[in-house]
Amino acid sequence: MPFDGFSTPVRRTVTNGSWSLRPLAPRDHAALLRLNAANTPEVAPITAAELAHLLRFEGRHLVAVDGQDAVLAYLLSFPSSSAYDDEEMRHFRHLVSEPFHYVAQVAVDAAHRGRGIGRRFHATVARLARRRGVRMICTDVNLDPPNHASLAFHHRLGFAPVGQATLSSGWTVAFLRRSH
Repeated sequence: MPFDGFSTPVRRTVTNGSWSLRPLAPRDHAALLRLNAANTPEVAPITAAELAHLLRFEGRHLVAVDGQDAVLAYLLSFPSSSAYDDEEMRHFRHLVSEPFHYVAQVAVDAAHRGRGIGRRFHATVARLARRRGVRMICTDVNLDPPNHASLAFHHRLGFAPVGQATLSSGWTVAFLRRSH
């Protein structure tokens, strides 16, 4: 599948060195699963089998890496036109009538938070969505178990609530969207 403009990494210098964004590659899967486990319950847990299943769908999945190509963070996202059909995506398809791009998960290693990685992920996804004529970015954030930091982060980025639901997992999430 073509990567739609992400083939050139975005470089950003930070106080302790530099990091760049690039497409998620098979060599990153173990690191993604470790980051996922370290960030649960802020993000829903993913097994290796679930990750393989997710990656079968059209999506834009990124990693932030340091100068030695070590994974610092990841983003999993899907356009509304994707066949990806988890519970949250079904809610968004009911709540949002226009085409959108859904950011399903972002996890950043605790030692690298606050360095702009999350902002760059969102800016990159928004740029790709605009290239495809999509003006809406959607995401969900846990209310129970609570993820206060993510709610505050998304509020600063201009996301607004469009609903909430208790999922089959028992977790309650807020559904957020932002036009760009």
